Amino acid sequence: MSTKSRKIGFFYLTALPNINIAESIKNLLTDITNLPKEERKFELGSNKFMLLDSYTLTNNGLKSKVLFKSATHSYRPNLLHRDTVEERENPKLLEEGDSEKTHVAMKFIGSRVCFILEKKQAGINIGQFITYLNNYSHTLVGDPIIIYGYETVVKENFLEEIERLSRVVSTQVVVDKQLLGSDALNFSENIDSVKHDIVVNVTAKNRDSITDFAQDVFALINGGRRDINKIRIVGRNQSNQEVIINTDFLERQEYINAEFRPGTGEVVTDDVFLKMYEVLNNFE
Repeated sequence: MSTKSRKIGFFYLTALPNINIAESIKNLLTDITNLPKEERKFELGSNKFMLLDSYTLTNNGLKSKVLFKSATHSYRPNLLHRDTVEERENPKLLEEGDSEKTHVAMKFIGSRVCFILEKKQAGINIGQFITYLNNYSHTLVGDPIIIYGYETVVKENFLEEIERLSRVVSTQVVVDKQLLGSDALNFSENIDSVKHDIVVNVTAKNRDSITDFAQDVFALINGGRRDINKIRIVGRNQSNQEVIINTDFLERQEYINAEFRPGTGEVVTDDVFLKMYEVLNNFE
């Protein structure tokens, strides 16, 4: 069977207050799945909606398959045939839209959750996924209210991810302990008992952004600076949601090839999850 390439993004799920994230998200997704389909629908603006279609816990509770569907409606132009260039009226209703699937594969490591999300323009993005979780967390979960967030794991597109943020709130730079005795700081040469890594936190002034600083530090790493081991950036996206970006996961796959149905052009869900699970094995 023919295949299509699908881009995937790598993320860690975060939550406030400090809870067992794995158990809380399992319970929330189960509760949403138990709702009637109409009650799982969440509006994304005036002409798009999404819903949790299915949630399946696998591998003795260590992994899960999450399938979302979404549709854009209120747009019904005529149809144009590829071969004949014949044009005809579109039979769908204005309230209908093409069903778009977005696949999410999760891995539970103790209380932590890492997950892979299918990235495509017509589906749902990471921000919409988190907004959906928080909407149902507020309506289905009692006190304390759980607020979910995410940490993005990036590599080549690190600068691109920074530029997507509306504001960079803080930058955490993890440096080698040798910097303490260097000409730059010259604090002390007695660093044998100091841990290998030292964390430097740089925080923006109220309502300011330190985007340029974060980009400069990343440029130093790309330029071969060996005493900087990792960067962790906390910022806000256009929806004012907290986004955390780090450079910790250095080897990752960004695309999978999944089988698709020639009759509809849709990828085969079982094959998408099969390929995602293979990638999850190398993601912690």
